Amino acid sequence: MTSNDDVFRMNKGYLIKYRIIMNKVDRWEEKLYRLDSRINSIQSPALKAEPGSSIKITLDDLLIQKKEIEERINNFLKDARKLRTEIENALDKLENNNEARVLDLYFLEGITLHDISKLMTFSERHIIRLYVSGVRKTKLSL
Repeated sequence: MTSNDDVFRMNKGYLIKYRIIMNKVDRWEEKLYRLDSRINSIQSPALKAEPGSSIKITLDDLLIQKKEIEERINNFLKDARKLRTEIENALDKLENNNEARVLDLYFLEGITLHDISKLMTFSERHIIRLYVSGVRKTKLSL
């Protein structure tokens, strides 16, 4: 039989996966933004006089890299959408709407427990209780 602490750890580990994936998406989108800037600088006639390096990176190389990054982002987003739906369905089954709201804001929206307490106008201690109770009660298909 699993203890409450084990259930809490397993559920939390599953719920946090969405935030982990979305953090990866953010990181890759930042990289894509920097790559787009490089692509634009290569295409800009004003910057063609810059000294080159010993290895030439062509526009085609950068466009291939951009496509690969976009595919990676899309794969992460596909996984995240599936996981988000599973989490939302599990939260919908919680009887206590405040627990569901705290978990939704924390795990899906990425808001800190401190900020959730301000948003919901509850003490931070009460939000932590709702968080712990909600994580334990959430029925997930691990």
